[in-house]
Amino acid sequence: MMDLLVQAASATKISPAGHTIHVFGDGGKGTSTLHYKPSTPIGSLDANTICIVPKKDAHDGNGRRLSKATHRPFEPTFRVQVHLPRNQLTVVRVSPRVKISELRSMVCQEKGLDLNRYQLVRPNDLGQPLTGDMTLAEYGSTEITLLSNSCKPLSDVKILEFQ
Repeated sequence: MMDLLVQAASATKISPAGHTIHVFGDGGKGTSTLHYKPSTPIGSLDANTICIVPKKDAHDGNGRRLSKATHRPFEPTFRVQVHLPRNQLTVVRVSPRVKISELRSMVCQEKGLDLNRYQLVRPNDLGQPLTGDMTLAEYGSTEITLLSNSCKPLSDVKILEFQ
């Protein structure tokens, strides 16, 4: 969608920074506004009308003025590296106020894993699961491991020595 905005704006010699795209589709009850992310491919939307409008003067496809979106204050985020099963790694950007339980749900949903079968732990302390109601800021860690409940930490495993 952002590429479309940049292409259309440059073709018409307008500033893409001062404009936005409104996408309208047929939702069965007439024209409805479609919501999208800037990275959404235009082909994945069931759109029948696209309007490029100035940000300060946003209207819907029927000429009605859209309500101004409420601006939220800037919230700092940080990157969290999540070590996944089978030596995989994913990186998510989250608020420091996100709870461990929310992060676990987010990662499991994104990776198609059963939430009840995994827990989050610190990479250097696999035997101690992180408490779900605490935040990442409280733990002060930007690197965590998603561990299967069936895995045993090395401290619980007996190592046999053969002579």
